[in-house]
Amino acid sequence: MEDIQFTFLKAPLGGTVRYALSDGRLTERDADRVAIWEIALADVEAATYSTTNVGRLLARSLTLKTDHKNVTIGYSDRNPKDDEADGFVALIRAIGSGLEDAQPGFRVSLGQTKFQRFALFTAFAFAAVVAAGILFAMFLSNLGFDDVFAVAAPLAVLIVFGGLGMRMFWPWRPLPTIPAKRLLAPPPQRDTTPI
Repeated sequence: MEDIQFTFLKAPLGGTVRYALSDGRLTERDADRVAIWEIALADVEAATYSTTNVGRLLARSLTLKTDHKNVTIGYSDRNPKDDEADGFVALIRAIGSGLEDAQPGFRVSLGQTKFQRFALFTAFAFAAVVAAGILFAMFLSNLGFDDVFAVAAPLAVLIVFGGLGMRMFWPWRPLPTIPAKRLLAPPPQRDTTPI
């Protein structure tokens, strides 16, 4: 297999990143073409693809986990139709095909990694527990009903949002998966000829 090169800007103000895919091995290289890291696609135990929207910023990443390292290939931009996205999309598609060739039937998870979900779950749980603790302490105090109610309503809302966030980022729920060969596959072409 030939050495396929991929180059794109990691972010609007970020530096250029360079990847190479050759003989089932993925390599990130620096500006002098020296390898920063290298993994064999046959050694990948799990892969997670995620997208995150923050305002108008779209961040996409693919995390590959092997027994000895995790590598993340990321890209973010305010204009998802930018030409720089083409290099990222081509790389992710090539990795998907390479994973399918190296490990037939390999599936890629869609969503945040388990660590990211656990961190968000912990933040929401902390908010809900602190709000519940303050609310409980207020009911045990000698405050009047008007004083308790004025603070209890926002705390109750915080408890509800904390619970919803915990449910949304439950780290023990399995993520949906797709076959690696369908990773960022172009949508099927529709026949638009008039009848």
